[in-house]
Amino acid sequence: MEDKKKETNLKGVTIFFDDIDITLQEGNPNGILLSDDGFVKMMGIAKKTAQRWRKDGKIGYVKLNRKIYYTMKEVERFLKRNEIRNSLQGNN
Repeated sequence: MEDKKKETNLKGVTIFFDDIDITLQEGNPNGILLSDDGFVKMMGIAKKTAQRWRKDGKIGYVKLNRKIYYTMKEVERFLKRNEIRNSLQGNN
């Protein structure tokens, strides 16, 4: 497995780990942006699925320099909206 490198540019710092990259974006109030590739790997879905979710408005995203990113805050919202609770909870 090849070593991943840290990259620094004017817009922020990209950190690579386990083939998922997260960008710490200066001026971004959410602080952390997850790349499209990172989101796909984290969710265990196909790129087409992520594209469909964006198109259908199921998840918000940011486009910077023709690359797609998701704020961690938006990913958390998406997961909470799609959470399925155990049917036994709350049925006292």
